[in-house]
Amino acid sequence: RTLNRTTNELSIGAGGNLARRETTMMNQVEGQQKNLVHAIESLPGSGPLTALDQDLLLLKATSAATLSCLGECLNLLQQSVRQAGQPSHKPGAS
Repeated sequence: RTLNRTTNELSIGAGGNLARRETTMMNQVEGQQKNLVHAIESLPGSGPLTALDQDLLLLKATSAATLSCLGECLNLLQQSVRQAGQPSHKPGAS
């Protein structure tokens, strides 16, 4: 799963403390999203609210897409921080 890969690659030198906090938050959000999916999928097959309710299906899809986007944004941010921490090689510098 892409999101798990993203949250496992959060070691970024001087920004390590921030990365650990971000990882913890992402893990918490992933857990909450799993709980949401489980709660929706555990609804009875008939009655006023079922797992196939259009609003609940939209909620599941939207929460999964949002979580995926957050993971990708975090990955891009971390790459940027890593690159900012690397020494620059300016052309023509001796």
